[in-house]
Amino acid sequence: MRTSLVTFWLAFAFAVSVYGAEDLKLNVFPKRLDGSGVNNLYQLSDRLYSGSKPNGEDGFRFLAKLGVKTIISVDGAAPDVAQASKYGIGYVHVPMSSDAIKEAQALQIVKAAAEQPGPLYVHCHYGMNRGPSASAIICMAQHGWTPEQAVAWMKKAGTSSACVGLFRDVRGFKAASSVTPTRTTGAKLTFDTYSGYFVSNKFEPDAAESFVLVSDQEQFDKVFGVAFVMGDKAHRLPKDAFKSLMVVAAIKRGNAVVEYKIEGVTIKDGVAELRYTTTSKKSDTATFACPLIVSISKGKCTAVEFVEGGKAVKKVEVSDRKDTRKANRSASS
Repeated sequence: MRTSLVTFWLAFAFAVSVYGAEDLKLNVFPKRLDGSGVNNLYQLSDRLYSGSKPNGEDGFRFLAKLGVKTIISVDGAAPDVAQASKYGIGYVHVPMSSDAIKEAQALQIVKAAAEQPGPLYVHCHYGMNRGPSASAIICMAQHGWTPEQAVAWMKKAGTSSACVGLFRDVRGFKAASSVTPTRTTGAKLTFDTYSGYFVSNKFEPDAAESFVLVSDQEQFDKVFGVAFVMGDKAHRLPKDAFKSLMVVAAIKRGNAVVEYKIEGVTIKDGVAELRYTTTSKKSDTATFACPLIVSISKGKCTAVEFVEGGKAVKKVEVSDRKDTRKANRSASS
């Protein structure tokens, strides 16, 4: 009976990630947090925070406890690099005015957010005008925020209506434009995505993230189970899929429902690149294992690189595809 209940809740959790969480009372980012040595602190995603300039050692100590690895400052004052380094935190300084976000500045901010280790903390002086506008364009580039969502966030953070230029430039920001960091692309690969599966609670239950290549049904069944819900419209793998296809999967676990958006799959020099963005809806009462399941043709590549929000997060060799223990997130160079 207990096993059945566990299976049911796993299936339910995944069904929510596929079909939406509108009927669940989830706390959606941005979320206000209390902080020591920082003011106007918000969490915007699993790896992005926004707030004021860190106030002395207390501020940097608190950010280190949050897990912050990189600070992006858009304040005019020189950052306290030495104090940040004491706590193992890097700094990127892109000074901005409250009048506008120049294209070159947007490029630097988005590029830093994509390339520097996270979690990230973005700040200006008070964390109300320039900082929220900079973090807004990061969310537009990495998490698919709309201009309306970005502006709503700025207002929530307290951005002054007098900062007309900041609102204008955030509304006009185009994530797919020249301000988005470019990656070398290859030939397009045909792919398909699938839903209607939950992640087995026996597969790496303690890992925050997993990245898996699956080449046969037996291995697939060790990682995923079929989730049936009312009005089932799931798109599942066809019978005998593994005769010609390989499954590429990313799994996120934690107290947030994660939805994925595929940007494309390409291949160059034998390395397939799966590009996607994510959005999260946080819960204080439940945990989830949310998978992205994609298929590509067998024999087309020697490795798969996972690129989330423009940042390479994991590279898995095809020769490693049966070693499902390799799930710890690591940045690819």
